[in-house]
Amino acid sequence: MIGKILGVFGLLTGSIGFTAEICMGRKNQILLLKEIREMFCLIQGEIDYTALPLPEIFKNLSEKIKEPLSGALREAAGRLTMEQGETIRELWQKEMEKALASYHLSGNQKQILFSFPDGFTENEYRGQARAIDRYIRDMDREIQQCEEELKSKNRIIMSLGIAAGLFLVIVLL
Repeated sequence: MIGKILGVFGLLTGSIGFTAEICMGRKNQILLLKEIREMFCLIQGEIDYTALPLPEIFKNLSEKIKEPLSGALREAAGRLTMEQGETIRELWQKEMEKALASYHLSGNQKQILFSFPDGFTENEYRGQARAIDRYIRDMDREIQQCEEELKSKNRIIMSLGIAAGLFLVIVLL
């Protein structure tokens, strides 16, 4: 009898823990999107106020932001200085894909992130800063949309997790 009670308790705890982990993953995705937005803002500020070349901007910012983005910026800065014949967009996409491989970004979020270097095609620094502003606004919309979905979907996920746990308890008893 005690074994069954402990089994029920363990099963329910496991199902709740599993669904809580799923919900935390969704919250971590929003935090990552906010870090990407912050990186865009910092790059825009560096272009606006320092007018440094991109490798130096990336190197400087890699010390100011968190992993995994800082590693991607550090690698991008190194590869830009080596001039291996890649376009900035190809290089950026490779480094960001590597750094964010374990994160599950939506297609639209990836499109915003990977097309970000297109803002560097402007010849004038002010034009680059304005182009980057568009990516910041797009990321703001993605963050807002994810935050709105988070609450309702988390409730559904938790409810389904608890219901699945209860179903398993009933089936196993």
